[in-house]
Amino acid sequence: TQAKRTQIAHKLIFEYAIKRCLLLTGTPILNRVYELYSLLAITYYNPEIKEDLFSKKFPEWVTFADTFSHVKEYTMEVKAKNGRVFDRKVQQWSGLKNKEELKRWLSGRFIRFKSDKVLNLPPSIHLDIMAEIDDYPDKEILAEFVKFQESAESSIASDIKAQAALMTVPFTCNYVKELLETGALENIIIYTDHIESCKEIAKFFNVTPIHGQVLAAKRSVIAQGFKKLTDRVLVATIGSFSTGENLQMCKDIVFNDLPFVPGMLSQAEFRIKRKGQTGTCRFHRILASKQVKKILNILESKNQVINQIM
Repeated sequence: TQAKRTQIAHKLIFEYAIKRCLLLTGTPILNRVYELYSLLAITYYNPEIKEDLFSKKFPEWVTFADTFSHVKEYTMEVKAKNGRVFDRKVQQWSGLKNKEELKRWLSGRFIRFKSDKVLNLPPSIHLDIMAEIDDYPDKEILAEFVKFQESAESSIASDIKAQAALMTVPFTCNYVKELLETGALENIIIYTDHIESCKEIAKFFNVTPIHGQVLAAKRSVIAQGFKKLTDRVLVATIGSFSTGENLQMCKDIVFNDLPFVPGMLSQAEFRIKRKGQTGTCRFHRILASKQVKKILNILESKNQVINQIM
């Protein structure tokens, strides 16, 4: 609800008292239950509803999050650009509670069509590639990952996760290189959750990377080159290229590292697993440490929560 585009949509629908509004989305929840708040709030703006009980009970998304998720508070150590280290208190909402009440609010306002029920999609398999990296050159990264592994309350700072992804790059590059050289596949997409690892992988294969700092028009040009097989490898960050392009001429995706957001991971997979795909889709997930395996477990746990509602 903080995005300007979202705020404009809410204002337009509310102030013009629009009676009928059809919202279409492939991923109503990307990561957490409270993401439903904005969509639900819009459906209750209907001027024919005499009393908007939804807005009265949930005047803001935090109230909604507290009602339907479990909140955790913890302290995270943050390092400023000037080198000063300080503690920051963080709140995090996860899981699901009061499921039946949430379903009552959704009743009559949410219709789901699962892709495997309405589309004849190709089969897919997930290949978990074990690449244990025990000798982290940076002791700080190792310490943070150990803490993350041992405590569900801890959190990995984004810069630590990015450095760990960078350490996985050599293995990923060699793995993909062997697949291409042996003729096991014709082309391949490599995803990572971080810009630096994206740049390094692209440099190895001598291709142009796609990430958040690349203009949308250029991303499309790079994608077209990949579709025409000018380049056999496409390298992108998950956040910058998980939607918008149909790449069903490719059957393989390699994930150098994983995001914490299951919806983004699913969107990335659907770049190739879509109508028009003629073969089995293969998703190669590089699991470079026990800690990365735990991230995968977290993703699966979040998916279970989403499926309970959807």
